[in-house]
Amino acid sequence: MPTSADGFGWVVHPGPLTVDALDAFVRRVSEWTGAGRVCLVADRNHASVPTIAELVDTLVERLGAQLHLASDDSEELVRSIADVGPWDVVIGIGGGVTLDVAKLVGLDADAMRRVTSPGRSSRVVLPDGPRSTRVALVPTTFGTGSELSSSACVTSRERKRLVSGAALGADLVLARSDLLASLDDEQMTEGLVEVVLRLTTLYAAGEAASFADVVTRASLRQLMEVAPRLRAGGRVPADLRAIASISAFSHTGWLARDRPPMVTLPWIVTTEASIAWSCTKAVAASLVLPGYWSVMRDGDGRLGSYRRLCELWAEAMPGAASPAEALDEIIDGRLRRPSTDELTRLGDDAFAARVTERWGAGLPFMGEAGRDDVRKVIDAALARGRSVALTV
Repeated sequence: MPTSADGFGWVVHPGPLTVDALDAFVRRVSEWTGAGRVCLVADRNHASVPTIAELVDTLVERLGAQLHLASDDSEELVRSIADVGPWDVVIGIGGGVTLDVAKLVGLDADAMRRVTSPGRSSRVVLPDGPRSTRVALVPTTFGTGSELSSSACVTSRERKRLVSGAALGADLVLARSDLLASLDDEQMTEGLVEVVLRLTTLYAAGEAASFADVVTRASLRQLMEVAPRLRAGGRVPADLRAIASISAFSHTGWLARDRPPMVTLPWIVTTEASIAWSCTKAVAASLVLPGYWSVMRDGDGRLGSYRRLCELWAEAMPGAASPAEALDEIIDGRLRRPSTDELTRLGDDAFAARVTERWGAGLPFMGEAGRDDVRKVIDAALARGRSVALTV
């Protein structure tokens, strides 16, 4: 199993300026624009929510922004918005997909060519360099942490690509808990699962790392304190701020300090599964994570430490008999699971081959995992998915 040896260094970059007042947000964006052009990318699926609609109208009026609606992260949508530019400022309002689109729209032409060029790898790492477009983001969901990450997903040629680089970091974030209050129970649960995916994967990936261990345990513990109140329909601003802060913090790099750099297999399988099974990433993760954990438990340690995973959950949720039971308690039947037909649309052999070709087989992104490991995780996830589908 990889360890937190000296060879695994990790740089933690400073995050964007974060404000919680609209006037401060508008004032800062206005300082950038002058007579420049402002693009506003808003989530089409939530544009009619009163608090979000009011915010969009205000920014269009006060900043003279040109509004574009996003419902996916397709290359075609990103290009169509970018081609209407160039833009001096791009503002994104919405969930992770919409924020990713806004960040990608702000890339220059050379970076965009790198993102969309044909290639075997599903990971694109952009070179460091100056960015002429300012990016301001307003998250209306939690879980993805896109507002603080230096990555974005784009669907290109019917496949997901993870694009990373300093050019995808935001300059400014407006963090308002009232924008999260309209999330329903299913959306809240999806956000919780995405944060759990990041926290548990990083923690179980290596041996003890004093700082990262402390902040990861504290983050998951607080997440579990807030989750029951959210499941009961509570939307207290303090709880919403806490859960959004944990989500964002998990993307800053601090939780990954002294961790192996390639510990993303659960995210990779989850991302590919969401496409293969026609479901959201959180729904896919609700099946992939327990499958991954069972393979970790029975494996040789290359996928992580099941002992450390159990210790993490025992502190955060002492009443759960296992990590899988803890996750089930969080979900509590609030996620729509894929049907048997959706789960079997792509055979497990073909699924494992796809993941390995795009992320492994000479590429570094799967760490020490190979095709057999991927196949075992997929088989375990499918078995769990079929069992759930039969009982729902």
